[in-house]
Amino acid sequence: MADDPLDSAIDELYGADPDAFMARRTELVAQAKAAGAAAAAKQIGALRKPTRSAYALNRLARTDPDAIDRLRELGEQWRSAEKSVDANQIRALTKSRRRLLDELTRAAFAAVQERDPGAAVREEVVSTLTAALSDEAVAQEIQRGALVKPARWEGFSIGGPELTLVAGSGTGSDTDTQRPARSRPSPRSTAGSTAGSRLSPAERREARQAQERAEAQQRAQAEQEAAAAREAALADARQTVDEAEEELILATDDEQAKVDRVHELEQELSDARRAVDEARRQVRRAEIAQRRAHDALQRLERART
Repeated sequence: MADDPLDSAIDELYGADPDAFMARRTELVAQAKAAGAAAAAKQIGALRKPTRSAYALNRLARTDPDAIDRLRELGEQWRSAEKSVDANQIRALTKSRRRLLDELTRAAFAAVQERDPGAAVREEVVSTLTAALSDEAVAQEIQRGALVKPARWEGFSIGGPELTLVAGSGTGSDTDTQRPARSRPSPRSTAGSTAGSRLSPAERREARQAQERAEAQQRAQAEQEAAAAREAALADARQTVDEAEEELILATDDEQAKVDRVHELEQELSDARRAVDEARRQVRRAEIAQRRAHDALQRLERART
């Protein structure tokens, strides 16, 4: 173990694949205990397993620190532009932001050799990077390379509508989150029915095809949203299982510590009982020696008289 077992454990655990987190954390706790670092062992045991998205960003921060510096630099420029309300600068930074987010997202998954991440995991990475552009504290957490969970970007800035939000972040109004209707009123049922009746067959066919394309796009979007929701629910379920496993490990460690203490107390009691028995034997030997000495004294006194 290093001089600081907690820092060493954090550096190792949050730079490695989360699938190996639980087993390795247990080993590091045992090592810290064996080294006499009980406080550090308890802190290591309380470390939380990172999500897949947090792991990807941790690896990015460790393998390419310059990428995070670029993110923080753009974040400073972005916040400055928002305060100055410089439309030209904001338009330029919007393009830079989009390119950088795409680049860093790809780099994060490349750092963990993830070719096809799920939609929910990708959204979490994008959301965390986006949050870092608006919040320097988030950027610093990413640069530390020890994220546990993704950050949720909540709130809209000047370029807000173009930002990618994590599903269920609670931003936007009810009307913002409603899905578009799948069908539109027939032109004949509206006031424009007279104008619609003047359309040529080709124009009506083109309008019908445009409507069908729009409905197909809406259905595809709805399917993507449903898939993302399923991915998010699955990720939440996995996280719940991981947290339950962590609680079990902590409870097991606590139980073992108490069992070890009971064994220590039992050993101390056994040693104390042996010490009492030995003291009693010494008392009996001393009593016998005292009686023998007293008898010898009496014999000598009688012989003298």
